[in-house]
Amino acid sequence: MPQRYLWPFTILSFFAVSMLFAWHYSSALTDAVATGLPSIASSPPVLPLPVYNLPQEVYKNLGPYSPRYPLEEDEFIADSPPSSLFSKGCSVTQVNLLQRHGARFPTSSAGLKIEQVIARIRLALQNDINSIDPTLSWLNSYSYSYVGEQLVDFGREQAFLTGRNFYVRYGHLGSSPFVRSPQKSRLSESGRWFKHGFESASRSKRSRVKFRPEDISSLPKNDVEIPIGVDSNNTLSQRTCAAATSWKPETKPHLTFLAQSFPPIAAHLSAHFNLPGLNFTEKETLTLMSLCGFESAASMTGTGKRAGASRWCSLFEEEDWKSFEYYWDLQKYYVFSYGDPYARTLGSGWVNELVARLQERIPQQGWPIGPLNTTLDSAWDTFPIGKGAPTIFADFTSDNSILPILAALSLLKPPSDLPSSHAPLESAFPVSQITPFAGNLIVERLTCRDPSSWTPRFYRKDSRWTDYVRVLVNDAPVPLQDCGPEGAERGICKLDTWIKNQAFSTDGGEWEKCYQ
Repeated sequence: MPQRYLWPFTILSFFAVSMLFAWHYSSALTDAVATGLPSIASSPPVLPLPVYNLPQEVYKNLGPYSPRYPLEEDEFIADSPPSSLFSKGCSVTQVNLLQRHGARFPTSSAGLKIEQVIARIRLALQNDINSIDPTLSWLNSYSYSYVGEQLVDFGREQAFLTGRNFYVRYGHLGSSPFVRSPQKSRLSESGRWFKHGFESASRSKRSRVKFRPEDISSLPKNDVEIPIGVDSNNTLSQRTCAAATSWKPETKPHLTFLAQSFPPIAAHLSAHFNLPGLNFTEKETLTLMSLCGFESAASMTGTGKRAGASRWCSLFEEEDWKSFEYYWDLQKYYVFSYGDPYARTLGSGWVNELVARLQERIPQQGWPIGPLNTTLDSAWDTFPIGKGAPTIFADFTSDNSILPILAALSLLKPPSDLPSSHAPLESAFPVSQITPFAGNLIVERLTCRDPSSWTPRFYRKDSRWTDYVRVLVNDAPVPLQDCGPEGAERGICKLDTWIKNQAFSTDGGEWEKCYQ
């Protein structure tokens, strides 16, 4: 082409590139000016939490003892997870966190089972120390010590780093979160470490502030700690539904699966030990597998450094760990989630509080109030709303309290009940992905431009803004039902529509059946 014809194309190309840049810059700038908040698309990335020093096929199959880990789209349980990418036309105006405590030692009851099976092994060794497989010689001097139900340093670090990451992502909403927990040591301490991580990052203005073990007395206190008991309504640890407490299911699918699927694992483990008279039961095998998670968590230094993995982990095969995971999937599903007829009722109180926060009002009063604590929820100091109220809320509790709340929200419901006859190729309810140690649920209130403004065009100054909700489970956005294409594809729902979808909880959560 003659050179004299090139300059018009050059000018047109330059003009097109300039217009594209101007659109991108002006739309982002208009968002910032209009809302006073950064666009979601411009939010800085958060650093992933550390995981155990174990192969993925192990730490991702430890059920409730798995650490929270980054979820890939192809492994998250949602059938069609919405894109994590967001339009520049949305900004977060309020965020609500519901988080499980960090990694801990065994509970007192689980610890007792561990002690009993270790005592059996020790007795068998005393009777015939020469028969044991040489690769297990470390058991001759093995002992297990723990502080029942308390956090390990790794669990403290998980809570601290979550707080730091929360500041990175939501620090524009305020300098300090409003934190609640039940009056239980590991729950309260997790909340305090989270708050410490958030405020440390806020003071330093850096996203890479590091965890250092400290005495808990030096940590900031939670804003509210709620008593636990049958005489105290507590949306974070419900104990006042008498029927739920006394309900006894006819069958226990997780025990059915244990009896059918664990005998080969127990037999293989017994043969490996090769000690006369030491034949492990299915429940003992399950107990020893749990030690893999507990010891691996405790061996982490809590300063970002990895330590040696538990030696119990290497005694089992990859397929064994899949069975271990599925046992816990069944147990949590049928005892605390959709397989429990009272689960949604127990979770309805927290959903009522969430709806009230999103609407900036006190929770609905009157009968049936469900598990609401009307004394706490009607006082500004313990349930702040309106002018001057925080816009970052963080609640800490256990996995057994989070699962009913997820059910009340109709989130992550499998298409059918889980089978107990076998472990499917892919579980429809993997608790290692839903409620691992430090697992969480995040509900964001967004303000977004009218969907017509999300197409590549200049925004009008008079563009209409609408409030939306987005839900994330362990940082993965989940599809929202009954919200049209926006809910399925973008994972967002108009606030008014989403609140209407919570009618089960706002209408009382069928609380009356607790007394039938």
